[in-house]
Amino acid sequence: MPLSQLPPRDSEPEGAQCARDPDGVDSRRDPDSSCNLDFDDVLLSEQYRSLVRFAPYLYGVVSAAAATLFFALRKTGSPLTTVAIPGSLLILVMFRIGYWFKGRNFAESRSAAFMRRDIRFATAVGPVLTFGFSLTAAAALPEADVLPRLLLLFAVWITAAASAFCLIRLAHAAVLVIFASSAPLMVALLLARDDLTFGLAALLLVVSSLIIVMLSENYRAFADIVRSRFLIDEERRAAQDAEKAATAIAYTDYLTGLPNRRWFQTLLAARVEAARLDAGPFAVGLLDLDGFKPINDIHGHPVGDEILREVARRLGAATKGRGQVARMGGDEFAVVCDGVAGPDEALALGHVLRAAFASPFIVDRLSIHLSCTLGFSLFPASAEEADQLVRLADLALYRTKASRPGHVGVFDAIDEAAAMERAKLEQALHRAVADDAIAVYFQPIVDLETGRVSGCEALARWDDPRLGSIPPSAFIPVAEQLGLIERLSHDLLRKAATAAARWPDDVTLSFNLSPEQLSKPGAGEEIVATLRDVGFPPSRFEIEVTETAIMKNLAAARATIETLRATGARVALDDFGSGYSSLAQVRDLALDRIKIDKSFIDRVCQDPKIASLTRAIVDMARRLDLTCVAEGIERQEQLDELKLRGCASGQGWLFAAPMPAALAAEFIEQRSAAA
Repeated sequence: MPLSQLPPRDSEPEGAQCARDPDGVDSRRDPDSSCNLDFDDVLLSEQYRSLVRFAPYLYGVVSAAAATLFFALRKTGSPLTTVAIPGSLLILVMFRIGYWFKGRNFAESRSAAFMRRDIRFATAVGPVLTFGFSLTAAAALPEADVLPRLLLLFAVWITAAASAFCLIRLAHAAVLVIFASSAPLMVALLLARDDLTFGLAALLLVVSSLIIVMLSENYRAFADIVRSRFLIDEERRAAQDAEKAATAIAYTDYLTGLPNRRWFQTLLAARVEAARLDAGPFAVGLLDLDGFKPINDIHGHPVGDEILREVARRLGAATKGRGQVARMGGDEFAVVCDGVAGPDEALALGHVLRAAFASPFIVDRLSIHLSCTLGFSLFPASAEEADQLVRLADLALYRTKASRPGHVGVFDAIDEAAAMERAKLEQALHRAVADDAIAVYFQPIVDLETGRVSGCEALARWDDPRLGSIPPSAFIPVAEQLGLIERLSHDLLRKAATAAARWPDDVTLSFNLSPEQLSKPGAGEEIVATLRDVGFPPSRFEIEVTETAIMKNLAAARATIETLRATGARVALDDFGSGYSSLAQVRDLALDRIKIDKSFIDRVCQDPKIASLTRAIVDMARRLDLTCVAEGIERQEQLDELKLRGCASGQGWLFAAPMPAALAAEFIEQRSAAA
């Protein structure tokens, strides 16, 4: 089943579409539908149903009355009253009976205009027929014998009563039928100037009036019932509309109007089930915008929101007729496209989607260029389960983003092996975090002039019984993706602060904050609370943040930094020099220290340009009243060069490798004694 045959999110329930009658006029709605109807339309519909149901019986009664008229007047009446009038009435009645029997097949699809026309005609024809019939009988009364006269009166009255009953839902028609039947007879009875006929006329008047009152009361009760049903249906429709609106909100991304992650998962599950029946291949793709995060910080969220809306529009146009786009959250989108059977077709589709970013995004006179990275998985080549397809597409995206940003990746055998390793790593990491099995090691930060330990950086170390030693560069990103980083950071901070509380008062603790932790609301308060719980003074605490962490959410990062600095804690910018906007962060953020990236230290003795740049960084830090730490010092010649350039502090394997808390305390004590 192709995507085009899957039910759209906003499709109406079956039977809710407006029907059309043979005239091409929009018909009334079924009471269960969601079309808007007013009370008059509903009342008209019920009246028409009643008319269609009883009209054949009405005309059947008139036919019988016409036959009775002929029989009663066959001996005394004229050809006009015995043949011409009854015969004409009978022909007209037969025609109308046929019309109403035929109309039963179309009663449910008639337009409001058609129903009104039929009702107006019936309202006119019914009284005319009964009036003609009654007038004929009244004219024949003076000449008829007693028995025929009684038969005429009985036939007329039965016809009037039966006609009024058949037209009971049409109040005006029923009243007119009673009046049209009674008036000629009462006039004829009064003109006879006989006490008996006067009495009959009076009785006819009373009974006719009573019937008219009963008809009026019955119609009001009928209208009240219809109104009650109408109001109940309105409440039910309102509830259905509210439920539909709530469903639409729940399955729609409020910013772009695209389906959201929840609806995408529903769609994909339905698509998988359909594909199992027709074996139709399709592709699942995840798309991540490259370089989008700084846009919100540099130009503001309104600009970023407008770009996301334009991205949604362009992707929708690129996949029109062959797939569906959804926003998964943030700057990540997903696509499901039919007819993609192999990697080459997936790559071609990816290039079509990338082409949607060829022209710049114009927002408020800004011209912003963006690219995207895509990862695809294929059904059934990659997997046959919806969750697994998304997972594999995400792996392909992750691998492509890491190796070739701005390109397209398709899940393959290499990804499959990586997926198995990743699954093992995730399971083991869940266990390790739950069991508090990730340890804290400390690497000393040494004063290059005195050799004393001025502080230690806390580092996470994980040795798994099955997987062996796993570096932080491998498991920290996974912890961030699995949502474990907050708990892991909290546990590590508590361990590190507990150990550091036993160090001399002039030795600080440096702790790295992840992007998620730095940008989390209230992160500063939580860190301070943890330090106080273990008795470690914030004045000896230093957070290390990277440019990437800051740029993820600049406003939130500022708030966390300001909260910590207000307690006396210090802030260091880690990996300085590795990002394009590091100088801007030094200028704009309240920093205490910068840490020169290891890539500079590795070449400081071999590359004169790097040596000059390192001196420039040290000089800049001194002018800004910042301390400077060189990371990754491994050789004596590097130490000599850094001391020559004026760098104040350093850390690296030349001094000490990362070590457990007990060894770190001994190292600090030894260095202090030797200084």
